[in-house]
Amino acid sequence: MRSGARLIFSATSGSSGKTLVTVGLAAFLRRRGFSIAACKKGPDYIDSEWLSVASGSRCVNLDPFFLEKGRLLSLFSRTAADADITLIEGNRGLLDGSIPGGTTADLAELLQAPTVIVLNIACMADTAAAVMAGLSASAPVHGVLLNRCGSFRHAEAARRAIESKTGIPVLGALPRMEENPLPERRMGLPLFDDPEETEQLLEHLSDWMEQNADIDSLLGLARSASELPVSMPFWPEDIFVDPVFADPIRLHGWKRYPPIFCSGEPNVRIGFVQDQWLRFYYGENLEALRRSGAELVELNLSDIEHWPSIDGLYLGSGIPDFFSNLESLREKLAVLRHFSEEGMPIYAEGGSFVLLGRTFRKNAETAPMSGIFPLDFESISRPGNLGYVTVEAARETPFHPAGSIWRGHSFHYVRCLSRNTEDGWLRLRRRPFGRADDQETYADGYAVRRTFGTFVQLYAPAVPHWASRFVALCQEWASERKSCTEFAS
Repeated sequence: MRSGARLIFSATSGSSGKTLVTVGLAAFLRRRGFSIAACKKGPDYIDSEWLSVASGSRCVNLDPFFLEKGRLLSLFSRTAADADITLIEGNRGLLDGSIPGGTTADLAELLQAPTVIVLNIACMADTAAAVMAGLSASAPVHGVLLNRCGSFRHAEAARRAIESKTGIPVLGALPRMEENPLPERRMGLPLFDDPEETEQLLEHLSDWMEQNADIDSLLGLARSASELPVSMPFWPEDIFVDPVFADPIRLHGWKRYPPIFCSGEPNVRIGFVQDQWLRFYYGENLEALRRSGAELVELNLSDIEHWPSIDGLYLGSGIPDFFSNLESLREKLAVLRHFSEEGMPIYAEGGSFVLLGRTFRKNAETAPMSGIFPLDFESISRPGNLGYVTVEAARETPFHPAGSIWRGHSFHYVRCLSRNTEDGWLRLRRRPFGRADDQETYADGYAVRRTFGTFVQLYAPAVPHWASRFVALCQEWASERKSCTEFAS
């Protein structure tokens, strides 16, 4: 597989304009007939949504916490293989990372991707040169895009200072916008509900880049990237817990799990909800289920009475702001409870965990949920348990065997009010990555029958037991229903 032209966009910090630039450039190049591949560093859903829409292809998350270097390279190469250019958006600042080897600079080095800094120069000019000199002393920087320029004179002053004192080429000067076209909510930059409004914004950002960035120089820089060596497939027929990931709380040695690849026709049907409430899934999670023998069906909660027959249900994460509208879904959520009581395998992660509880409270209003779990939830103003976590299942559950250790991330503005010692609670031992002296046992998962919910969001290629167990549970339930039908007849 060829890896081709590529650029990675970074900054000195978050909220510097990386998303605006990457989305705008993707939209412009797509309008000009380029085939675009898009990638986002880290466990991000919302920026990835924008990049997917702008590029016309599914944005892939590149996360060094979940994948060791060989598989990360393989994932990137298979993503970039058929594209004219691959655009990669970093996260945080260039040198910031919560795990060893996990900065955007580290990813740029691994991918041998030319790095462009999106530099917010509001209220500075000559100082911009010092900032770039400091960055380039710590990691290679191949170009800079000046953002939030107040005037032509302001941009030229910063350009002269940077190019004369650092030698780093300035590849564009982006004027300050009167207002942010992508206003940030607490979970990021959500897509507009109106597709026409989204397209208008993409056209605006495309014009913004065309008029103010040196597109030819950016393309030339991207094409200067060398080919990448790829030594392993991303989806091997057998997945192992790789000892490269070994750390103090990981199982010792090799542990083989059932193959994640299934040849032949799908033998179960798993539905996944994709609507205004639940919409965030890693594409690799869905692919893992397909490779394990599942046919996937996209569903909508508001149309639950017309769902086709399914053998299992996967509920991804969502935006808590939308949960205030769930009062209208009371009857729909009752169907979810019926599915669970009948024995259907249901896996809920992130925001959808709330749907399986008894109630959800936001401000002074309380809305009933499905009641599958005897749990009550409420909205909070600050994120709960933010960041990467390593999880060990302290007991056997339908989806996660006792003793299994897996990595995930947690980002939610909801907390559970029903902390107790009932048997349903799954006590997960979790430790924020890099804090070996600060392990804790934390109740962040609940299981009844074949239904499991947790705030922790997993990445299936790094949790090799998950997809195969999910499909096996669906096969088990399908077999039970068939037996009951035959008995009744």
